Amino acid sequence: MKINVREIVYHKTPRANEEYRMGGYQRHLCDEDMQLVQTALRNTRFVGQKTDSVVNMLINDKIRGIFLAQALTTIVISGSTNLISLAMTRPFNEESFLWWFPGRCNEDDYAHFSLDKFLRHANVDPEGKPYLDNLRDVYIINEYPTLKNVHDNYYRTDFMGCLPFSGHLLAIEFVVKQDLHQPFLFTPCLLGEVDREFQYRIGGRAPGGHGHHFFTPLPVFKLRYQHKNTLESLDLDVESHLPMLKDWDDKNIEDDSVEMNPGWLTEEEEALEFRFLTSIWKLEGSLQDLSALKSLSIGIGLLLFFTRGVHVNPKKRRASFTLADCLPGNLEFLCIQGYEKGLNETSETQMDHLLAYYKSGNLNLKEITGIE
Repeated sequence: MKINVREIVYHKTPRANEEYRMGGYQRHLCDEDMQLVQTALRNTRFVGQKTDSVVNMLINDKIRGIFLAQALTTIVISGSTNLISLAMTRPFNEESFLWWFPGRCNEDDYAHFSLDKFLRHANVDPEGKPYLDNLRDVYIINEYPTLKNVHDNYYRTDFMGCLPFSGHLLAIEFVVKQDLHQPFLFTPCLLGEVDREFQYRIGGRAPGGHGHHFFTPLPVFKLRYQHKNTLESLDLDVESHLPMLKDWDDKNIEDDSVEMNPGWLTEEEEALEFRFLTSIWKLEGSLQDLSALKSLSIGIGLLLFFTRGVHVNPKKRRASFTLADCLPGNLEFLCIQGYEKGLNETSETQMDHLLAYYKSGNLNLKEITGIE
């Protein structure tokens, strides 16, 4: 069964302790339709009781809500080899915790819902499962299940539990992370082979405890730098929510370290993680090296910091530079976030020169916003 679907939006979050109970077959399907359903289920690679339960969800007239929604979505995806975009709420109960012990528990014992199980299996073992080969854009919708879970307009969701749905898909090009604890940005499962767009936003909400968000600029830049020949769009919206980043002297920023082991890795996994992070940490360069970059949205502090350059030896960084001369050659759109005249003399001088170059037509830039 082939379905020409390019975009799917799944919007149904399981409630805690929901459990499916098999019922009688109450919807009548002709032999041809039943054969189509069975063909689709063979594509999912479900076996035994799981196959029976999905069929039962489709046939049982009394089934509504989460189970029917997941069964239908699973069937549609399994026949959609042209699927490009998938937006969904988390398809599992509360927090899955499966990412706490990867490879050390039987996910089938924990993944109770059909869409949850289907996406996990397809991502981990893609052999003979072509329906996610072209998937480029995965967006996790953060939904408020009940008002009692909302605190100060913030609702915690298990983004880490959703990573196994797309972490190994080679076609992923668009990565969006909003207010995700920064150490989780450093794991290999967050990085596609070809990264064309990257967006990281804190989003304006106070973190738990009303403290400051944890953010260090060097790791984020170095992770993007490894995609310097493919990254076309970079959006970092962090400075307006982090007072310690405002009006900084970018020459004094130190090479902040990253927690190498979040605490749940085995020795083998920790060694792999350490090698990966070490290789990232050795990367050196500047914003100018992002040769494919066409669109950049960033705060003035990070812009100057990345333009000066990131090096293992701080003495290699540019002692002085003119921003207008050091932008990526293919950059067409530049948005500078949170810039205000009169707050920082160095920033103001750089912005004046940049605007003058832009107005004179000496830059490839088509549009600058934020410094008018």
